Amino acid sequence: MSLITLSNLKSKLIQSKEFDNNSLPSDDTLSLFIEVSESLIIDWLGYNPELQQYTEKLKANDRCLVNLSYYPVSKVDSIIVLLPEQPPKPLDIVDVGGLWYGKHTIYVNYKNTLVEVIYWAGFDPLPSLFEVTIYLLINNLLSINSDFPDISTLNEPTKDISSLSLPGGLSKSYKYGNTKSSSSSYAGTKLERILTPLRKYRRQYRF
Repeated sequence: MSLITLSNLKSKLIQSKEFDNNSLPSDDTLSLFIEVSESLIIDWLGYNPELQQYTEKLKANDRCLVNLSYYPVSKVDSIIVLLPEQPPKPLDIVDVGGLWYGKHTIYVNYKNTLVEVIYWAGFDPLPSLFEVTIYLLINNLLSINSDFPDISTLNEPTKDISSLSLPGGLSKSYKYGNTKSSSSSYAGTKLERILTPLRKYRRQYRF
């Protein structure tokens, strides 16, 4: 699975009329842009949104709850109590409820206990917003350098026009960095601004 396929990216670039069949970068070049952009998005999110299996050793809290590192959790394959049980004791997921609350919390029926959990987490299929956003990111990078993904400008602060006068005394004043306001949830860099549509998927810990 990928946040965007090569064929979909090429179609979107041609549909946007930024490129045509003659000016479109090579498949190898576009594949590199996809790879770099996916890495940027995954790093910004704090996790890989694609559905995959994970194995983690974690400690339950005093409410018998374990907070898994990846989400949303779609399936728990096994839960094994490592300590204080000797030897390790597999838990019957049906008996303990196999509960995964909301996104990434499960109940293991043991307090302050080390457990190993094998589970599946991620989206399948990915919400369409991921493809739209990675396309916007790639298109931005292509506008800077269509031969190689130059990410150096993505950490530059954004600037908004905070005042504008009409001709006759035209002037502009800019606000750099954090552009949040009562009507805006944009953050302070170009990368954060481009990725703002994905903010609801960004990793958040709720213990």
